[in-house]
Amino acid sequence: MKTWTLLLFLSIMLVFTGCGETQLTEFKCSEGNFSVLMPGTPKHDSRDIKTQVGVVKLNLYSSGSGNEVFMASYSDYPEQYAKTANPDIVLQGAKEGAAKNVNGNILSEEKISSGEVPGLKFDIEVPQKAIMRCKIFLDFNRLYQFMIVAPANGSYTAAQLKFLDSVKLVKNSKIQSRKNENNTLYYEKSKEPDATVKKIDKKYELNGK
Repeated sequence: MKTWTLLLFLSIMLVFTGCGETQLTEFKCSEGNFSVLMPGTPKHDSRDIKTQVGVVKLNLYSSGSGNEVFMASYSDYPEQYAKTANPDIVLQGAKEGAAKNVNGNILSEEKISSGEVPGLKFDIEVPQKAIMRCKIFLDFNRLYQFMIVAPANGSYTAAQLKFLDSVKLVKNSKIQSRKNENNTLYYEKSKEPDATVKKIDKKYELNGK
């Protein structure tokens, strides 16, 4: 899926005006079950994107001030796919796809979580263009992506870092988590207690061709 190409394109093309310290206010996305601190009123963009597991809808919220860019998005993948996918592999695939789609290099990465929801934090260097810091989370079939962008010769601002630190996810009450014998986090729908969740070895990258 070209999600990250879209995000980078939007971040480079968006031109914001402003000066002084960036003021952040809480943005609550009830449809996406998350909240985060962002400047002003985020612009919403929604579109269908083809992926290896079918067509999914990308919901992107973006805003900025001065040279700062803030982005938050979520996409819902087929539940049947989520039942069999290893969250760690999905997250790694999303990270690698992010770097590949912008011809960038992964500078650093770290496993993170929001409650029981697994995630990754990583930095990407886009040669001679920009640097990006991303936080992604996978809550069953929902992939969250939060990103900040800075010029290649610059650095992230305090407001941008505060944005990433302020991310709050509302756990889907219909989903319960469990760990398999290898201590890997899996999910199954609570309304289907007898459903079998099996491990698969195939590596999924949530990026289309």
